[in-house]
Amino acid sequence: MSSRWAERISRALGLRLAAWYLGTFLASTMVIGGLTYGLLASLLETRDHDVIQSTLREYGTRYQAGGLPALARAIEIEQRSGTREPLFVRVIGPFEDVLLYSLPETWGAFELSELPGGPNEIWSQVRARDRNAILEVATINVGGGSVLQVGKTTEARNQLLANFRWALMLGAGAALLIGIVGGLFLTRSTLKPLRDLRDAVRRILQTGQTDDRVPVAGTDDAVDELSTLFNAMLARITTLIHGMRNALDHVAHDLRTPMTRMRVTAESALASNDPARYREALSDVLEESERVSSMLTTLMDISEAETGTM
Repeated sequence: MSSRWAERISRALGLRLAAWYLGTFLASTMVIGGLTYGLLASLLETRDHDVIQSTLREYGTRYQAGGLPALARAIEIEQRSGTREPLFVRVIGPFEDVLLYSLPETWGAFELSELPGGPNEIWSQVRARDRNAILEVATINVGGGSVLQVGKTTEARNQLLANFRWALMLGAGAALLIGIVGGLFLTRSTLKPLRDLRDAVRRILQTGQTDDRVPVAGTDDAVDELSTLFNAMLARITTLIHGMRNALDHVAHDLRTPMTRMRVTAESALASNDPARYREALSDVLEESERVSSMLTTLMDISEAETGTM
């Protein structure tokens, strides 16, 4: 019954340790993954905004220096050479007429009428009509009542973040597997000294032999110290039991001698039919009985010490 409860306690403790390890490992993995994802999203957004702002200022300078033809020529050259990533560019005149318009065909259609204009640089967003993408646009006034708009879609950024999320999911699955295997291994290695201690106690209870010892790993931790103390306790118990057994052997040998004397004295007195011999024999028997009584008292003390009642 006690061994069954010990097994249950050991398994419950092992499961708790494995669960704690797995939970801590997964929580730390999720926190690191979430922080990495947030940092990556922020860096990608900052990069896109930097590209839009730098292009907006460059195109604004070109427009103010050479007018609309110079800007249109620069955009055409960049698109042919591929020196700049695809961007949305639009110039709106003072009468809300579109003077220049450039939007990559692969981006789809956007509600561009929702984009505001103004004298200062502003940021705005419009959603795509046919896909899950947002066009982020920066607008500035380039003089003469005209405004210049430069924008970039978030589709490439969203795709990169989606791939990163998928990688995070795969990483989380791998982390779960590693956490389970690592938790089981850690639990098994951590509880091994306790299982060795339990097995040693069980063998001692079954066999009554106290010369068994618990393996000491030499890690100098609390469990290792417990195993060392348990072995020291077993050594002292073994020494005590051996001493008691030797004492019992000596006492048994010492008891045999006075009992033999008492028997020989009584037989000699009975054979002599001499009253004086009877009295002498009784005196010798009393003396030997005192010695036997003293030895029996010693035996009782040893028995009480062995049972733990002394």
